[in-house]
Amino acid sequence: MSNPRLHAQWLRTRRDFLRQIKSQVAGHLGEDSITLRNYASFYERELKHRWVESSKAELMKAIERSHIVFAGDFHPFAQAQRTHLRILRSLPRKRKVLLALEALGSTYQNEIDEYLKGSLVESEFLRKIQWEAGWGFPWSHYEPLLALARLRKFDVVGLNLGTKAGKTESLEKRDRHAGKIIADLYEHHGDETLIYVLFGAIITTFVLTFS
Repeated sequence: MSNPRLHAQWLRTRRDFLRQIKSQVAGHLGEDSITLRNYASFYERELKHRWVESSKAELMKAIERSHIVFAGDFHPFAQAQRTHLRILRSLPRKRKVLLALEALGSTYQNEIDEYLKGSLVESEFLRKIQWEAGWGFPWSHYEPLLALARLRKFDVVGLNLGTKAGKTESLEKRDRHAGKIIADLYEHHGDETLIYVLFGAIITTFVLTFS
């Protein structure tokens, strides 16, 4: 953005919008636990690092060369999920894709598979996976991703421990649980499949070793 005044106005608008979103999240989740406050502190430190802007063409080229993509998910902001939907739509149809979602509990893999096959209607699927109690963010943000997965024959895997977002007993335990699933997926699928991981933020450093 070449005009400094417009750029400053854009930043103010984004900050105001972010404050509104944070207020909505706080109202939804309640008071932060010590674990969540430590989590937020780590995340804020990470954001202070230097960031480099890239073009969509550069991004897509990097994704096409990758075997695992860790994609950030700002749960209450629908545009975050739409961004990933656009990316996934832009992938070559010949590329095999596995979508790994923090929004879905790993204990509900059978229900996820049945829903994608069309054997489970949406209302029954949401009830069985306890969407409202276990995740709580709008289903309308994530439904298009599952619809695309069904259309394009993507596999979908749940990564979460199945507890309410932001209220997990241990965020580190959640991250290690997700990391183990991702490592197992890579070992099983190898380089033939793009594993696209949609996750809020990860506080544990994963060391994934593959033979």
